[in-house]
Amino acid sequence: MKLPSTILLLSVAAMTAACAAPAAFFSNSAPSEIYYKDGRIAYVASCRAANWGPCLEKAGAVCKNAGYTILEKANSRSYGEDEKELVFACNGNAGESKPAPGAVKS
Repeated sequence: MKLPSTILLLSVAAMTAACAAPAAFFSNSAPSEIYYKDGRIAYVASCRAANWGPCLEKAGAVCKNAGYTILEKANSRSYGEDEKELVFACNGNAGESKPAPGAVKS
C-alpha cells in the first residue's frame, strides 16, 4: 500500500515549507524606523543569514549615498538559522535627528 507513505511524504513536505516560511518573511522585511535612545531616527534591519551582508545591504539601501553608522548588532539562532539584527542611523541629512513624537521644543 503506497497511500500511507505518500501521505507521510506530503506531511513532511508541508512541515518543511511551514518552517521555511518564517525565514523567508523575516529576511525579506524592510528595515523598521525607530527613535534611538539618544532621540535620533534610526532603523532596525533583521536578517536570517550566516553573515552580516544582507543586513548591511539593507542599511545601504535605506541611507544611499549618505552612508550609515552601526549603533548596535545582535545575533541569535532561530529555526536552526542565524538571525541577525542591525540597528543603524544614516549619516548627514539622510538621518537628521527629529524630536520624538510629543517632545517639547525648547
